Amino acid sequence: MNIVIINGSPKPLGGNSAILVDQLRKQLDNQPMEQYYTVLDIKNSPVSENDYILFETADVLIFAFPLYCDGLPSHLLKQLTILDEWFNSRKGSKSSARGRLTVYALANCGFYDGHNTALALRMVRSWCLRCGLIWGQGMGIGGGELLSNMPKTRFGHGVLKSAGKKMEFFASNIAAMKKGEDIFSSPDMPRLFYVNGANHYMWERKARQNNLTKKQMLYRIP
Repeated sequence: MNIVIINGSPKPLGGNSAILVDQLRKQLDNQPMEQYYTVLDIKNSPVSENDYILFETADVLIFAFPLYCDGLPSHLLKQLTILDEWFNSRKGSKSSARGRLTVYALANCGFYDGHNTALALRMVRSWCLRCGLIWGQGMGIGGGELLSNMPKTRFGHGVLKSAGKKMEFFASNIAAMKKGEDIFSSPDMPRLFYVNGANHYMWERKARQNNLTKKQMLYRIP
């Protein structure tokens, strides 16, 4: 199976999306078939016409990205627009990917609830249908900041237990090229603990590093 993965993170290196791509590949490697991967990091190397041949030979296309304002990062949206123009052009309409290539999406967000990614996944689904591709399934993971801030926590264990179990199911559907309803996961910890921890260890700490007080952070322009 040929799999193309597009990392839609705006971060030039690393990031939660890259961590999730690595975890998904580990799950796919456990499936009873041989896979060949091509990972495109569009932050550093935007998709060009030379890359279109990849979609002609791929069986599966996977988008991995973080949530931005309940939607997609702007540079990923730009790439989708370029691909939209290609698949709906006279030349692209003859692409062998149309009606054959199955698309999946893996989104993460800093919010506690993975359901916050539902709208962004629907955006990818709409793009997929417009381009004549097959929509497979989406997965949304909440509490994404735990991935990079708790590196010693094994994926599928502790606060990431649910995320690991659901990704295993997600990977099995990808390997079988099956369709399914979007699935979501949230951290295996009380919401209050997650919110308090995020405020104390992230936002308040970053504020102090930038000489800002909590009052200044909460200030709103009249």
